[in-house]
Amino acid sequence: MTPPVVSLVLLLVGWGTTAQAQIEPPPQVRAGTLEASHVVDGRLDEDAWTTAGVIDAFTQADPREGEPASGRTVIRVLAGPKALVIGIDCAQPPGVGVVSFSLRRDAALAQEDNVRVVPGPLMDGRSGYVFAVNPSRARYDSLINPGGESDNPEWDGVWDAATVRRADGWSAEIWIPFQTLTFKPACGRGTSTSSAEFKVNSKPIAGRPPHASTRSHRRAAPAC
Repeated sequence: MTPPVVSLVLLLVGWGTTAQAQIEPPPQVRAGTLEASHVVDGRLDEDAWTTAGVIDAFTQADPREGEPASGRTVIRVLAGPKALVIGIDCAQPPGVGVVSFSLRRDAALAQEDNVRVVPGPLMDGRSGYVFAVNPSRARYDSLINPGGESDNPEWDGVWDAATVRRADGWSAEIWIPFQTLTFKPACGRGTSTSSAEFKVNSKPIAGRPPHASTRSHRRAAPAC
């Protein structure tokens, strides 16, 4: 089976996009095949991950917008007939520890390390979903409100996530069944038409070096 291709361009839902980024050509990332036996454990050690394309061109959103990220983040995607799994590997800069203290569902996660995925399946630039998880596996989900300027955490979707910590950082897997999302009709065979924004936060917090900053990569699919 030929792995699906996910076409990506800038997501326009009011989440800190820039005019310069909007004129970049739409990049593509090839998803690996999600096997039925895949276990979502946060480890990213299955062979399928080695066949998936890589997203790692992250830049800062804060405090130095547009500058290189202070720590390398690598994102890969696996896709199957019923779900997709997003794998995120977060390397911490030397001397910077992981900060994670929230444990409950729908905690804000703003002042701690977390990964956040914002799919926009309708590709209208105004709607979408938020899926986030911190290193302690506390999950946050919400719906983007009309207009794209805020989100509603009262929504609880069907999805899961798992994380693993290590000495030099942490990794996460986010499993999202397609039935959780509302899609725009497909434009072509073998091509995903869903959008996605990826954000990784490593917020400057008291006692942490100032270079531990937000790492972000925002991409989404073009309209048909």
